[in-house]
Amino acid sequence: MSVIDGKKIADDVGVRLKERVALLGRTPRLVIVQVGEDAASTQFVARKKQFGEAIGVEVRVHQYPVTVSTNEVRKRLAQITHEKETDGVVLQLPLPEGMNTDYLLAAIPVEKDVDVLSQKSVGAYSVGRIATTPPVVRSAQMLLEYAGVGAQGKPHVAQSALWGKNCVVVGAGRLVGRPLSTWLMREGAVVTVVGAPSDALADIVHNADFVFLGTGQVGIVHAHMLKAGAVVIDAGSGVGSDGKIAGDFDASGADEKDITYSPVPGGVGPLTVAVLFENLVILAEDRKKS
Repeated sequence: MSVIDGKKIADDVGVRLKERVALLGRTPRLVIVQVGEDAASTQFVARKKQFGEAIGVEVRVHQYPVTVSTNEVRKRLAQITHEKETDGVVLQLPLPEGMNTDYLLAAIPVEKDVDVLSQKSVGAYSVGRIATTPPVVRSAQMLLEYAGVGAQGKPHVAQSALWGKNCVVVGAGRLVGRPLSTWLMREGAVVTVVGAPSDALADIVHNADFVFLGTGQVGIVHAHMLKAGAVVIDAGSGVGSDGKIAGDFDASGADEKDITYSPVPGGVGPLTVAVLFENLVILAEDRKKS
């Protein structure tokens, strides 16, 4: 069994990003727009702000009450993205019920979309036309590289460790399942996407070489369901029966089956924050060149 330390990788990324920020000759700016007071979102925003400030990035948070209209948020996003000093914009998800997520994300231009979430950004990524990468995808790449089983972040390469491998993605949301599925297909993997986990899940993951999780349903996949030597990247997060944060993967028995996995917390989570700022620095560097 091998547990992949995402926190250590994120710390290493932070050191490198701090050096790159210093070379920009100015302080890059990230603006985060948050609607409502969801506790998990607020905690995540605080982590982003802490990481950004540690590497020399100005992080501004614009918070709006849950009563704000979609049109008001859209108008504010448009204003923010047109500010010359702003290098990247984040619309913190999830949004309150009733708000049009796609409509709001569309207000963020590709060149400032550090989360790679708007339809234009997703389309550009799917055909390899942007330098940035969806945070969950880059996080998975780095976790696999660190474990010695990765694709080295190089798409369309037949020598990828994922080429021809049986990969199962559990969860089909915009933040995890969709971008991971696109990346895995580009890597030449044999991909199965499970949108809504069912009683058939055990049969589906039984022969998987790689399993990617993002449902938020604690312990939905158990180590005993997987074959020996499988690799699990867990991007799910929920609250367990003990009141603690836990992932989709129940690692009980992972040692006996020599399963490599990323833990929750301490795996994908810290890395997605680091990658968001990696994207921000890439965009800021591109602006400096132009």
